[in-house]
Amino acid sequence: MTVIAPSWWPWYESEVTPLHVMVKRLLACWDTATEAQLHDGRVWYPNAKQEAKRISKATGVSHRRVVRVIAAVSPRQQWVVNLRSAEAICNGNSAGVIKTFAAVARLEVAGVKAINGRKSIDFDAAMWGDPDRSPIDRWTGGLVLGEKHMANRQLERVGWYDRAVQAHEVVAAQIGVAQSVLQATTWGIYRGRFV
Repeated sequence: MTVIAPSWWPWYESEVTPLHVMVKRLLACWDTATEAQLHDGRVWYPNAKQEAKRISKATGVSHRRVVRVIAAVSPRQQWVVNLRSAEAICNGNSAGVIKTFAAVARLEVAGVKAINGRKSIDFDAAMWGDPDRSPIDRWTGGLVLGEKHMANRQLERVGWYDRAVQAHEVVAAQIGVAQSVLQATTWGIYRGRFV
């Protein structure tokens, strides 16, 4: 029996998207960056960490825990909504937050390390200042795979997350920037094409 799958399924793309093609796509995107976009990419994670500090001061939850809460509620959220959700959870209110993410975030507020999923773990590390992290969300995945509508768990299920991170490692070393800066810059450029 032949199964016909939608063209956006990552295992279809997996047959034709080797590492060198992902690297080429990242480099092509990076090469389009304006000075403003390069600046935005350099300051994105430090600014995110500052937003966590602001929430920490407003709620009394430690800065480190707030960063983890932001990472916990980040999947499928716009940044403004992500910050609003994190602050609400730090204030004891999880109404309107996706239940599974809210449950993990509440554990983080309580001091239990609960975030899971590579994207959330890498997002936490990048916000906290690890320059060698490249959180791969649907936009970054779409850039390297050549698809706009990739879901995080699909990337993880077929091993594309590791390949996408590897592409960021290669390109970051080649152009001499931190992986987190490369990811934030190309994420902003690519996402801007659709939003």
